Amino acid sequence: MTRGLALAIVVVLMGSALGAHQIDEYVQATRVSVSRDRIVVLLDLTPGVAIAPSLIEHLDRDGDQHMSPLEAEAYGREVLSALTATLDAAALPLRLTRVEVPPAGELRDGVGAIRLEATADALASAGRHHLTIRNTHRPQQSVYLANALIPAEDDIRIARQDRDARQQLYGLEYDVATPRSSAALGWMLAAAAVLALQTRWRRRAAAATLS
Repeated sequence: MTRGLALAIVVVLMGSALGAHQIDEYVQATRVSVSRDRIVVLLDLTPGVAIAPSLIEHLDRDGDQHMSPLEAEAYGREVLSALTATLDAAALPLRLTRVEVPPAGELRDGVGAIRLEATADALASAGRHHLTIRNTHRPQQSVYLANALIPAEDDIRIARQDRDARQQLYGLEYDVATPRSSAALGWMLAAAAVLALQTRWRRRAAAATLS
């Protein structure tokens, strides 16, 4: 299966789940992207029509029916404060990098999604790594989804995904291969060491013959 096809399947499946949500549910879909030097968490938050009005009132703090960038950022930080992440059992601080809030009318009709992006610097060494993300934002109304995106780098492989019953707690194990440049350097150093030993042995053999 190609990367493009696999990614398309993930997007279609998550999109189908979002489209089928109940009118009184707040669907929170989390997608995780891992690379050698950072982790990106993407959230799509889609309110049903029954809860959209109260959410709009919460977002639109000045009541002008328009969500300003400051209002959008404030809500993004509120959502992010309910997310906790760890990498290899150590706390992983996430920082908000993008918030997109659709017009109030789209939210009211149940077709708009609030989109957040959060990132964390995470320099991954070769080997297996374990990432966990817990989402506790609005648990009474919410339905949660969580999945990993196909890594863009060939030397990173998704090994395992775990979720609790509600998918509020998501675990991801992924493997990072040794960089090709490092592997090549290792082979070069090993070859140089063997060559040096062979040269030394030949010199000793030649000296023994002359004596």
